[in-house]
Amino acid sequence: MKTPRILAALLACACALGVTDTASAQKSSAGLYKATVPNNGPVLYLSVEGGFAIQAYAFDSVNRRIGVARGAILSGAFTLNLTNGATVTGSFDAESTQATGTYAAGGSTLNYTAPRVAFRSGGSEVAGIYGGASYKDERPAAGEERARALFVAIDQDNRLAFVETARSGAILTFVGGLGTVTPPAEGATDYTFTIDTPTGSTTPITGTFAREGGKLEGTYTASAGPRDFSVFKVRFANRLVNMSTRGFVNTGAGQLIAGFVVSGGPREVVVVARGPSLAAFGVTPALADPKLALMRGQTVLAENDNWSASPKASTFSQLSFLGALQPAESVISMVLEPGAYTAVVRGVNDTTGIALVEVYEIGWE
Repeated sequence: MKTPRILAALLACACALGVTDTASAQKSSAGLYKATVPNNGPVLYLSVEGGFAIQAYAFDSVNRRIGVARGAILSGAFTLNLTNGATVTGSFDAESTQATGTYAAGGSTLNYTAPRVAFRSGGSEVAGIYGGASYKDERPAAGEERARALFVAIDQDNRLAFVETARSGAILTFVGGLGTVTPPAEGATDYTFTIDTPTGSTTPITGTFAREGGKLEGTYTASAGPRDFSVFKVRFANRLVNMSTRGFVNTGAGQLIAGFVVSGGPREVVVVARGPSLAAFGVTPALADPKLALMRGQTVLAENDNWSASPKASTFSQLSFLGALQPAESVISMVLEPGAYTAVVRGVNDTTGIALVEVYEIGWE
């Protein structure tokens, strides 16, 4: 069952009792950053959690090596010693839109710029950062660990970074590399992926997985044989939860407005406008037919009148936290970049009444 987290939000009604102050919003470096280091350098991924814990993955396709390191961000900067002998230093700009620094290896020091990976609306449905493990069902060979740590990153264009880490005593070995994900054909459920120039395998790595909420589960095959894996989408803590607001929807400028701010990275959200279902809780007069619009500034990103008319209606019906939606109620789901947004509720045909607005984050499980 999917469990929601409602986005941290500043909510105001149409009578302007509150103001969203985006200038004072805390900037977070949490997210995924990617750079191609120039002069035949590696592809570098930086995964930041909570604004202070960082993991670096360097993919050297020329030498087929992977370098990995974990560490801390102190005063916005970091220094990491990778397992391939390289040293990565860097810092984040004031808006956390990119990291810049150096990659030092083999006596040379190369500068890099790593923009934040934007998981934009309309991109891959499985885009995100994932962590978990690969494993074998059968008894492992002598000295082999049954479960191995796994890092997976998929960007909005279905480009893949895949690293399995195995430990034998103090020795770490890596299997993985860079590749592409192919979405399922119509009517199918399994995604496929391929890594053409892998590390730790003498043949291309291929695999399949299915998506369930924020979980990817499947199998991959390298030269050592098949392994199963499960990974979960990495989400960042310290956000407010369980927030909503209700108000009276009037005509003209009397619409109900819910303002909220997305911070720290792209978020998949579900915005709900309820009216008829409020009557069961003794709310009167409940808005009989709410119409919902999601806006950024003056731009309308999406609109919905009746949720069952949405192309994502089948998905909404599976979100247990939404409860029983009345046919006339409205739902919008989108992946949103960091920024300020408003959800606007009006009554169809200038009807009036009390409505409830909710903003959920999903896919974090």
